[in-house]
Amino acid sequence: MSDSPITGTINEKFSAVVKKMEEGGIHHLPIVSGTDLVGIISSTDILRSSFSDLYVSSNASTNESLDHTVKIEDIMQKDVVSLKDTDTVRHAADILMKNQFNSIPVVTEEKELVGIVTSKDLIGYLASQY
Repeated sequence: MSDSPITGTINEKFSAVVKKMEEGGIHHLPIVSGTDLVGIISSTDILRSSFSDLYVSSNASTNESLDHTVKIEDIMQKDVVSLKDTDTVRHAADILMKNQFNSIPVVTEEKELVGIVTSKDLIGYLASQY
């Protein structure tokens, strides 16, 4: 699990979210309210919202024009599948495979975001076992 993941909020501008994802080299951005997980945005959500390949070839002026029309709350996935911080690696692998996800947020019982598990994290863990 990667702890202290890069996060966004529903009040951020579209261009700020895109910039965070690009600069962080990430494809999934948990959206929080305080420390509570309230949604997640993927690079696919960004592409779908921008109608072009803006995520790959960042066009700041186009992203900034979308700041006025695209709300983070409207494009984020609100019904987020997550892991509890007490779940096993096996459970994480099962959820990633079953849902064909590439990442899954990790939360406490109180829905506080404490990390994110990616398929890369899982592969790294498995490689270290052999």
